[in-house]
Amino acid sequence: MDVVWDALLERNATPILDIITAAAAGLPVRDRHGKIMTSDGVPIAVFGQGSLVFQRLLYLRLMATENGFVDEMAPERTGDRYWYPSQFKNGIGPKLVELLEADAPSPLIRSGSKPPSLFMLGGLFRGAGRYRASELERALAELGTVETALRGDLAVEALSVWFTSILG
Repeated sequence: MDVVWDALLERNATPILDIITAAAAGLPVRDRHGKIMTSDGVPIAVFGQGSLVFQRLLYLRLMATENGFVDEMAPERTGDRYWYPSQFKNGIGPKLVELLEADAPSPLIRSGSKPPSLFMLGGLFRGAGRYRASELERALAELGTVETALRGDLAVEALSVWFTSILG
């Protein structure tokens, strides 16, 4: 389900909707290990990925705001081709890792684990800049409603509406 992760970081609903539609049509959808998932399991897996990513993005965005570098995650800055090697890898990234380690455990660092790699953290940082905090808060506030809908007859519709309303 790396497709879901990447789509959320890029703020692109199309790949997610394609997966949901394919599963609803009975087409095979593979998990991140290449194993074919059941049609009923796909919406739950996509939902789980979405909730995890939105939680991490909000946490990172709030941390950046609190520590004075939220402007650095603006798409105008992170969209530059050389942003990662010139700005993040040796500047923002190491500072962010220090802050994350000091704040652990958190949505990005579980108890007893290491922080994400600088490359992964750069992708999350870039992704967090594509959302406003209020959008991520709304996505997380709607988790219960969407999860409840996943148990009913309108699971695909509820999931599709949730993602398109957040991703635009």
